[in-house]
Amino acid sequence: MGGKHPIAILTDQVKAMKAAISIVFPNSRHRFCMWHILRKIPEKLSYIITKDESFMTIFNDCVYNSRLEEDFEKKWWNMVGEFELEGNEWLGLLYEDRKFWVPTYMRDTFFAGLSTTQRSESINSFFDKYVSKKTSLKEFIEQYRVALQDREEKEAYASFSTLHKKPVLKSPSPFEKQMSAIYTHEVFKKFQVEI
Repeated sequence: MGGKHPIAILTDQVKAMKAAISIVFPNSRHRFCMWHILRKIPEKLSYIITKDESFMTIFNDCVYNSRLEEDFEKKWWNMVGEFELEGNEWLGLLYEDRKFWVPTYMRDTFFAGLSTTQRSESINSFFDKYVSKKTSLKEFIEQYRVALQDREEKEAYASFSTLHKKPVLKSPSPFEKQMSAIYTHEVFKKFQVEI
């Protein structure tokens, strides 16, 4: 990157990574993956969720609907008090790291709408079909070629379908008809959901 630090970095919530990024990229804004944090809640707070189903609604309101840092602080401490979570170590550590994951603390940096590492996770899951931890370097190269070939075949099929098949229109709208001729079928399906 020509010696330039990235403006923003999105990673899993890992202490070592947090420490390394603060040293190597001190001018970058580091954000934790929201999906990984939310995925841990049922494991770390199962006794609360089982006891009171409203916990997740209150937690989500606190995290996603706090416009100002003061709003978050007030909602967080109300939630902690209401569910008697004052001594919960994991929640305490999560609170300490709030500036790395709570959206209201992230407003000063452009993240292009990203709050998860989902894109890299999907690439990892794509390769999980072809390689494992025990795959040798030679096998990896062979499997990588197979993976690329499979991906190219799927793309070729999608291109063929786009050129030779018409997507199903869901309305009489001329706008929808126009977009069906411009977008690929996959993108057009997403477009249809939006309209």
